[in-house]
This record gives sequence, C-alpha cells and structure tokens, in this order.
Amino acid sequence: MGAWAFVGCGTSGSSGGVPGDGGTPVLDAAASDAATSSDAAGRDGARDVTTGDASIVDASIVDAADAAPVPFALTTTAFAQGAAIPAVHACNVHMSPPLTWTPGPAGTQSYALVMIDKTRVGTGDEVHWVLFDVPAATLALPQDLPRNATLAVPAGAKQVTSFDGLPGYFGPCPPVGDGAHVYEWRVYARSEAALGTLTTATGKQAAAAAVMAGALAVTNAVSGTYTR
Repeated sequence: MGAWAFVGCGTSGSSGGVPGDGGTPVLDAAASDAATSSDAAGRDGARDVTTGDASIVDASIVDAADAAPVPFALTTTAFAQGAAIPAVHACNVHMSPPLTWTPGPAGTQSYALVMIDKTRVGTGDEVHWVLFDVPAATLALPQDLPRNATLAVPAGAKQVTSFDGLPGYFGPCPPVGDGAHVYEWRVYARSEAALGTLTTATGKQAAAAAVMAGALAVTNAVSGTYTR
C-alpha cells in the first residue's frame, strides 16, 4: 500500500465537485498507488470553506511505515480491512468509526489522525478529517465523536473544519455514479503535546500536511471503500 506525500500547491480542477483549499498542498498521486481523481460532482454539493497553506512534506516517515512491519498499528471494528464502509459512517450521517491503536514510540507526546479519499489524491480536496492534540495516554477513539472544534473526550483534542463548514469528521461521499472510492485513516505519533502551528481554523489540507511533517511514526492505513 502506497504512502501519502504532500507535494507543492494546487487546486482541485474538478468541475462541479467540492473545491479544494486554494493554494494548499495536494497529495502526490504517484506515491499513492497511482490513485485516480474524479471530475464529477459529489459530496452532496457540500462546499469546502477551509483555507490554509503548508510546506512540502517529507514522505520518508510515511514510506517507512509501509517498508516493514512496525508495532504502531491502527485497527477498527466498524468494517473489515478493504471492505465496504457502512453507510452510517458515510455522508448524510457522518458518524465517525471507532478506532484503536497501539502505543507510539518512545518520546510520543500526542497523536493526530488524518482521513483521506485516496481516489481523489492529487486534487487538492482529498482530506476529509484532521484530528490533533490527542493526549498520549489515549489509544482509542469511540464511535461518533462530536463535531466540535475542541473535544472533551479525548480531553483537549482538536478538529479542523471539513467540507460542510463544520469541524470534525466528514464521512465518505463520492460523486453519484463515480464508482467505489477508497478511504484511508492513519494515526501519527508526535513529539509535541500540542501542535503549536495548528489551530482549529487551519485549512484541512494544510493541517494534514502539518500533522505529517516531522511525525515520529505513522500507523498502517485502515482502508475501506464506499460508493453511491
């Protein structure tokens, strides 16, 4: 499974779809198993109201996760790896799935999570969810996290705004008739208790890039598919 890597800055380029964060990093399709992007309308006509910018991200930390087995691992009970994602976790419901991971390496002070639509890698609007400043003692997320910018559980964890202008999880929502899209979740171990470069107002593409940059380690990808 290919790793994620942000390169350069760009926009979606799709006609009628959800616009990307103008001038924000996009994920490199070549580093994502030649993932393809869609030009069709989708995500229920939702509008991406986020903004932001970020530097190019070094892909070496995520490449290492795919090069050899590591003890830092992510799992979910919501669906089998590579299987269809239940509708309750998709658009119109937007209930985040339960996630569990093993402890990060020595020096881990917090965790962050990024969810992408891998099929749209390179379009500039592939990021669905960025959660950061998760306390190091936390090794799981319950199902259906509130769509609040700052969470009570995990205490102090923060979420940026997604496609519909609300903070938090935005489920799979590919264009109708566009076939199955692949969605991936990864957890990143950070050496900081709080990512001072990020706020809940940071654009989701820029926030994802910041989470990846300088991470101590990254889990495997939990992956599933969804179609409408």
